[in-house]
Order: sequence, then structure tokens, then C-alpha cells
Amino acid sequence: MSSVSVRVKNSTTLNATKDVWSTPSFDTEMWDTANMHDLSTNPQLLTVQTAGYYLSIADIDWNNLGYGSGLRYASIYVSTMAHGRAAIGSAKGTNSLLKQNVKSLDYFNIGDTIKLSVLQTSGYATVPYAPQLMSHLLAVNTDAVRVRSSVNISVPNATWTTLNFDTEVFDSNNLHDAVNPDRLTAPADGYYLIIGNILWALAAAGNGERGSRILHSDGTLLARTGIASAPGTAYSPNPITNSATMWYMSAGDYVVLQAYQSEGSALNVLTSELFPGFMMIRLLYQ
Repeated sequence: MSSVSVRVKNSTTLNATKDVWSTPSFDTEMWDTANMHDLSTNPQLLTVQTAGYYLSIADIDWNNLGYGSGLRYASIYVSTMAHGRAAIGSAKGTNSLLKQNVKSLDYFNIGDTIKLSVLQTSGYATVPYAPQLMSHLLAVNTDAVRVRSSVNISVPNATWTTLNFDTEVFDSNNLHDAVNPDRLTAPADGYYLIIGNILWALAAAGNGERGSRILHSDGTLLARTGIASAPGTAYSPNPITNSATMWYMSAGDYVVLQAYQSEGSALNVLTSELFPGFMMIRLLYQ
């Protein structure tokens, strides 16, 4: 089977109206091996032609324009549901670029559509530079799982805490089970892509760090992300930490997603349709 892959970008800028989700169109196809993008009809969409497991990525560069304050959000939508999201805050008086990267692992059916949506709350028509959207079919049939938690999870201060997941978005081969709800277990030897996403509650003081990491069952640290917190004002987004890696796993090996914060007291990892999310797929050669 030949590769099914697409990457598109907008060669111009986009005016993102305050407090309104905006969906950019894409006028440049960097590649499109399976006619997922149509320049003349619905240029804002990628349309799935082959069912299977896809990795989708979006890149956005925001121009601060010197105004700065407020939030910047970017989401990957599949049909009408958000499947990946990033959020950053901005400071006034700066004239720098703010960069966002969104990743999502999903099972798509023929006819599903993929789009990028962006939102800003600065009060000015902040402009993201040349946004890009890409999606690649990893496999039609493989071992893959995506889980999330339907409840908030309290994380103690200064303690790496393993998260449990009670909701399976998809699970092709029992990689997740209720007996060990914190684990994603490899059913077969192979190379795996692993992604973990965490949404944190705001804290008024905004002290310390927020972090996430992926641990192998043998104790090996596979990936780690950490950010500094900021006071929980109206202009600060809920912090998001995303960790991703690839690793060779033997059958029976497992991974867990852990959360860390040093606010000074317990703080919640928040639930939503996306968070906290943990996903893994065995990569196959095509």
C-alpha cells in the first residue's frame, strides 16, 4: 500500500477575530498523495479517503503585534469534535512570535473531515503566520489505543502521580483494561508511538511547575515536558502539558502517564473531551 499523507499551509496571514473560533483555508499543498485536500472546494478541510489510524499535526505561529495580552488556542477538529488542543498565554508589550504545535492520534472513517481552528482573546485581530496542517495514515489495522479520564484527578504537591483512565475512545486489541487502568500495554513486539496530554486547573498564585512524563514498565523515562506556571488571571490559559515519544516495546511491556505540579498544595488535572488523554499505536512498515 502506498503512503497516504498530506501537508498543507496558508501562504498568507489570517485575521483571527477576538473570541471567535476561526478556520483557516489552505492554498498551498506541500504534498497530497491521496487527494485529501481540494484547493477549489472546501480548501479548509482534509477529507479522509482511506479508513485507518492517522497522526495529525498542526503548526501555528502567532504574531503578538505588541499588544500581547490574552489567550491563544489551536484545535484539530475531526468532523465537529475537537481531537487535539494547545493553549498558551501572551504578555503585553511584546512583539514576538508565539508558536503552537498540536498532535492527535485518531481512527478515521472514509468521509471524515479534518480542520484547524484557532481562537484568540487579546482584543486585537492577532494574526497567525502561515498555519500548517498535516495528516498521515499510520496503519489500516494495527494495535492502537486512545483513552481519557471522565473525572478530574487530584495531584498532590511535588509528587509524580500516575493517572488512571476510565474511558476508551478506541482500543483495537486490549491495550487498556479496567484491572490496570493506568497502563497501556504492548500486545506484540514492535516500535510504538506514544502521546500523553494533560490539562491543568488554574491556580490563583500560579507558583511552581506543571509537568507530564511517560514511564516504561522497567522504569525508563521515555518523555518529559515541563512548563513554568503563571498567576491564574483572566489572561492566563489553563496550562497544557504534552509528552510524546517513540519506543521499542516487547509484548507485555507497558507505559504510564504521570503528572507533576509544585503549586504548594493539591491541584487538579481537568477532564474534558480531550484531557487527560493517553494514546499509543504500534507502527507498521507499509
